[in-house]
Amino acid sequence: MACTHPSSGTIPSSPSPGSSPPLAFEQVVALPPGTFLENLTEGPEGGAVITSYFDRKLLLLGPEGRMETLAELDFHPVGIVTTKNGYVVSGHGAPFTQPKAFAGSSLVAELSPAGAVVRRTQLSEAGFLNGVFALSSTQMLIADSVRGSLWLYDLPSGKSSLWLESEVLKADSEAPTFRPGANGIKRWEDSIYVSNSSRGTIHRIPLEGLRPGAPELFASPGAVDDFVFDARGYIYVATHGEALFVIDRQGRHTALIEEGCGGCTSVLFPPAKRGSTLWVLTTGHLLEGGNQPAQVLRVRL
Repeated sequence: MACTHPSSGTIPSSPSPGSSPPLAFEQVVALPPGTFLENLTEGPEGGAVITSYFDRKLLLLGPEGRMETLAELDFHPVGIVTTKNGYVVSGHGAPFTQPKAFAGSSLVAELSPAGAVVRRTQLSEAGFLNGVFALSSTQMLIADSVRGSLWLYDLPSGKSSLWLESEVLKADSEAPTFRPGANGIKRWEDSIYVSNSSRGTIHRIPLEGLRPGAPELFASPGAVDDFVFDARGYIYVATHGEALFVIDRQGRHTALIEEGCGGCTSVLFPPAKRGSTLWVLTTGHLLEGGNQPAQVLRVRL
């Protein structure tokens, strides 16, 4: 795989109004134009495992920036989460750029730590499987960007069922261009948070045990893809644009990066440097017609 390694610079905005010097950042890896880095999760030895959608690969990123292919797949991987036995990945049998073939092709795959598919379950009722989150050690939540729902995937049985369906998680039918509805999923304290890329919102879903309450609007940053919480409960948001946002506990958002994220899709705190460093995936604005390299950025907080 062709890739280039670190270059550095500064981010032309600060994490909160009035704070001083710009944050430092660097390019960890650059991949060829046309690469669509979609999502990432904690990997072995302080690294990360990344889904590369169009070329149907899982990429292994080491803590110091070395990248290699972990697995070549026969489906297009989307969301990914680490489990005690490896990884759970949401995927599509055909790419979303081919609507006829794509319809009904959503699936869930369980993978070993080495990237081998252990079990693959078709979920043809789903519209567009996206982000994945471990609700418990045996139950995964998976966002459906078209149905406006969250699916519950049970690891012991390999079966899926609807966990929640809501209008606020659906794509905006009046939007001039299609963007996914329900996208990223994370938990903070006793609530699940779900981003809606089409509506530019994050909704909070109170947990009643492991069952959902009614969704409540938490923030409206206007642009949101995947996101991650820090130890304070602040949300770091990839916008699928140039910017990277941080959202405080009152739902107010501020730009951490105003320019330089190139179609960012996902963010993750490296396990060994949680809270001080953030990894950011970019796509080079591929879906918007861009022809820039996809990147992994390292942001120093």
